[in-house]
Amino acid sequence: MYNKKSGINSGTIEGGNMVTVVEADGEGTAYGESWLVAKLGIGGVYTASNYLGAGKDLVITVLSIGNAAHVRIEYDELCTRTMAPTPSPCGDTNQKQVTIQIKTDNYPTETSWTLKKFGSCVGQTDPNLSGGGYSSANTLQTVFQRCVDKGQYQFVISDSYGDGICCGYGTGSFQVLYGETDVFPGQSGDFGSSFTGTFGECNAAPATPPPTPPPVNPPTAKPTPNPTKNPTVFPT
Repeated sequence: MYNKKSGINSGTIEGGNMVTVVEADGEGTAYGESWLVAKLGIGGVYTASNYLGAGKDLVITVLSIGNAAHVRIEYDELCTRTMAPTPSPCGDTNQKQVTIQIKTDNYPTETSWTLKKFGSCVGQTDPNLSGGGYSSANTLQTVFQRCVDKGQYQFVISDSYGDGICCGYGTGSFQVLYGETDVFPGQSGDFGSSFTGTFGECNAAPATPPPTPPPVNPPTAKPTPNPTKNPTVFPT
């Protein structure tokens, strides 16, 4: 599991921005205990010798860590699989997924948000979206997830009482992802009446090719003069 330390999980203390390896009993089919066996950074390797008593080793190697973690899993060198980045959920290459997650405080009905177009990106549709009035207190929930046109957006989260969603009456927080990028990293829920932020950028216009210069005609050759006849000599 990639324990990314940002947004909702920005307060992670153990194993932040690392790949954590957890073992559990019950084989995932029933309730049981689990325990942390490894915390891996880039290049880290964990080997489970004689995995499941089958006489073969399970080797986990962390290849890279960024917005996602790329991990190679080898089982007795017979099967090697590299976990590739998650493909974009948007079928249109001109779109990108926006995800909004909110952990409410003790008074979830006071929380609301809006998402609107910002700026003047060509071809960008204004989604003009909003949400709020939640009923579950102290609950982490994905309140919005949709593909939108690539462009610039303005996000506003508000608290009608004016004390944010942290930290007097609960420990609320929020996170906005544009694709896989946390666009407001480190921003807490202690924002008073509201927080306003912008993210994204306009697609670059296609480069205009330089004008084709007119063809250069080769220089005209000078005319070749006719040969001069030798003078005629008269007899004396």
